[in-house]
Amino acid sequence: MNKFTLQRQLARIITTDARGIREVARGAGVDPGNLPKFVNGKGGLSLASIEKLIRYFDLRLVRSSKAK
Repeated sequence: MNKFTLQRQLARIITTDARGIREVARGAGVDPGNLPKFVNGKGGLSLASIEKLIRYFDLRLVRSSKAK
């Protein structure tokens, strides 16, 4: 599996945040019961939850110059 998947990148951002998973979930408005499963690869998140996390962390999707 590609190490640069959206799930892996987002999980790394969440787990390395100093505020902790519960505070990130609360701040982003995401169910705190789902976030640990997501970061451990045991569950998924809805697109709405992913969008909330993207806004919370002020992330941007960028197309790679290698894209075809």
